[in-house]
Amino acid sequence: MGLHMVGLVTKLYIGWNEKQVPFMDFKRKRYNVTVEGNGQIRKNVIIAYDPEGMFLIVRKLYGHLLTDDTGKNTGTISFQKTN
Repeated sequence: MGLHMVGLVTKLYIGWNEKQVPFMDFKRKRYNVTVEGNGQIRKNVIIAYDPEGMFLIVRKLYGHLLTDDTGKNTGTISFQKTN
């Protein structure tokens, strides 16, 4: 983790993929998530920094609902960001 100056804006590099996150946008958000797949519907609340992080968590927890027996992506993810 390290700071890097870009013009007048300071950015913070986080994680092993060194994704740039604006320094002031360092607050986690709450996402109401609905996962539909394989005849099941799951609703959950995921807390993450951004939608990309939320999708990673959903894939880890509900990946088995998002693919069918042959490996095709058949499920859907819908979400709403709340404060």
